[in-house]
Amino acid sequence: MDFLPIIQRELRRLSRRPMTYRVRSGTGLAGALIGLGVLAVTVSVGGNPATLGRHLFTALTLLAMGFSLLSGPILTADCLSEEKRLGTLGMLFLTNLTGWDLVAGKLVAMAMPAIHCLLALLPILGLCFFLGGVPWGEFMRVALVLSGTLLLSLSVAMLASTFCRDGRKAMAAAVLILMALAAGLPGIVLLWHGGTFPADPITLLLSPGYAFWLTPEANYAPAANYFWTALGMNQLLSWGCLLAAAFCLPYAWQDKPVKKEAPRWLTWWRERASHRRRERARKEKLLELNPILWLALRNRRGSLGIWLFLTASFGFWLGGYYAMNKRWLGAGTIVLVVYCLHATLKIWVAWEASRRFAEDRNSGALELLLCTPLREEHIWQGWLNHLRKRFLAPAIALLMIDFMLMDGGMSATGWWDGGGVLGVAFIASMGMFIADTYTLSWVGLWQGLTARTSTLACLNCVLYVLILPAAGSLGVMGVLGLTSFGAALGSLGLTVAFWFTVGFIVDFTLCGQAMTRLSRDFRAASIYGISGHRRSWRWWEAGETDELTYQPAVVAMPGEEAR
Repeated sequence: MDFLPIIQRELRRLSRRPMTYRVRSGTGLAGALIGLGVLAVTVSVGGNPATLGRHLFTALTLLAMGFSLLSGPILTADCLSEEKRLGTLGMLFLTNLTGWDLVAGKLVAMAMPAIHCLLALLPILGLCFFLGGVPWGEFMRVALVLSGTLLLSLSVAMLASTFCRDGRKAMAAAVLILMALAAGLPGIVLLWHGGTFPADPITLLLSPGYAFWLTPEANYAPAANYFWTALGMNQLLSWGCLLAAAFCLPYAWQDKPVKKEAPRWLTWWRERASHRRRERARKEKLLELNPILWLALRNRRGSLGIWLFLTASFGFWLGGYYAMNKRWLGAGTIVLVVYCLHATLKIWVAWEASRRFAEDRNSGALELLLCTPLREEHIWQGWLNHLRKRFLAPAIALLMIDFMLMDGGMSATGWWDGGGVLGVAFIASMGMFIADTYTLSWVGLWQGLTARTSTLACLNCVLYVLILPAAGSLGVMGVLGLTSFGAALGSLGLTVAFWFTVGFIVDFTLCGQAMTRLSRDFRAASIYGISGHRRSWRWWEAGETDELTYQPAVVAMPGEEAR
């Protein structure tokens, strides 16, 4: 059993990492702050303790479900493909290790942070049971579904990483498979049956989303057998993906022969097409003006995935409206759909912005660029222009979709029965989307220079720009809501206003900081790597921590994460 020493080694390494304990503590703190925010909102609308427990449980379980689905693509989608790109996977197979040994070792190494986060959230979910409104059986079912979904996400991402050499392709494939299972399959069934699940849902047993829908007591009682069957099918699918990855890994790491080129007549037609000639002239002119932008725009299909995602989302929305009419235009449904679309595109921007510099710095390409006559600002400005050309049109299209959804919802149900508060919050979320997207572009470039890996850079962007401001503002409003002063001023509108005000201030601060650092420390960070500010937790020494210190950039070994 050669995989046991590998797992033991990975567990010892994780136990020595400070980040292991910080992530677990940070997740618990974020859950507590979100709980305080839900408490403030519930108290402001006059809710009782049972209502508070139900609202808190619903909010945390939705966030935990999204976290469980995305943990696999973020953590394990590039673990095996990175080994193949660096050429070290074949060397590992020269030893007595098997595919199962490598898959089990990688799974334990990459899954432990996600498991720690989930274990930190479960006690907070358990508090909802003592507040009332949540039976103990529902809490146990949610815990089982979240753990099963996390295992499924990690397994699917591991299988995608087995067959892909590019980390982006592996991550995209894992996200598509998981979204199809969790949301696509139940959505198609709902549209086909007019907005309700059938009495005999055989086709939904592989969907973790359907198992999650069955966790409430009202949905579980008439379909208890289907819940346990769906839970078992998800476990079988997870272990099947792991076994398939272990079996195929020894045969999937070799370089494949180059595919046969296109026929001559097709190449001749492409070369003589008018749009091809115009595109070639435009690219040659762009090469003279901005070589970095020319390098970034070589792949013409860069925005194709974004447009396909928006088109599929809008088509799904139209199908739901056709099946359920005004029920599909409720405030909760519209806000949930818009929030998911905004969050997906924001994370997409953070991933693309932080990926390029991190990969080029680790491969040495960025240091070679600095040896050319190109100026430093031309390099990062070229990648910023690439991000603008790639995401500007989809962002405008998404804002147009937001306006259509808002107009349809308000036309059907007025101002969503909230005195206009939800409508104003909807408009403010559009402004927050623009501010967050612009900030993620700048912060992503800087994090790509300073973080050890592209995955860590993306996680830092999402943490600093999206998670911490939202959790912090909700926590402050929750603490104020517990006081007499906060209870007098507490309202849903005040909570939303404070949330977006804090978000805009944080975006302005982080964006300005990233701009300053890119223009001042780009070359030093590219060559040496920035170790960060000198650690000082005393506020009176804050003025002494402005100077950055540098250390030689050490390329992370395959599978080794930043400490």
